[in-house]
Amino acid sequence: MIAHPFQILYITQHAKFQMYLFNKYVEEVCCVHEKENIEENLLDDEIYQEEVRIRLKLLVRRHCDFKRHEWRIRTLEIVNSLIIPFSVAVGFILFMGMYSFLTTTESTAIGTWSNALFGFLAVSGFVTMIICGETLQDESDDTFTTLRMTKWYNFNCANRKTFLLMLCNSMEPINLNFSKEIAINYRLGVAIFKAVYSTISVFYYLTTKTK
Repeated sequence: MIAHPFQILYITQHAKFQMYLFNKYVEEVCCVHEKENIEENLLDDEIYQEEVRIRLKLLVRRHCDFKRHEWRIRTLEIVNSLIIPFSVAVGFILFMGMYSFLTTTESTAIGTWSNALFGFLAVSGFVTMIICGETLQDESDDTFTTLRMTKWYNFNCANRKTFLLMLCNSMEPINLNFSKEIAINYRLGVAIFKAVYSTISVFYYLTTKTK
């Protein structure tokens, strides 16, 4: 139960760190020669435009590496076979724990503590997995925010086209998604907790009605 959250923790934090370095490089894409020249003269500065072209080219290639699905496919191959059963198991554990807590009037201390410990492990592992996926998505969102703050008006036409291409590619956040509807983020966690809560509410209502 704990192995898969730790796998996702390692993978997402490694990718997040790479994106963090990438965003720092994006912030400095137009810093070359800015202090040496007046901003109005940068548009006609061939050295500045050439340096920006090289940097933008490297950034586009690196961002395409992030957008490609190869690394995500390799990542999902590690956990894809068990991630959905893991989510279902967490939901089932939460359901059984909360249902037994609500319906049982007398219980032993051993049973109570064992259920609490088992539920804590399940919830902590699931929450860790969700937070890791969400932080990866948030870091990719920062790329678009950083690009929007770039002084693109100092670029020539060719560099502006390259910059616009990269800006369009960064509009969609990068995340670990198993399908178009399922991705490791807060939405998955909220959906599972809503399903568990709804199921518990129905069963608890039926139990109290039959008594």
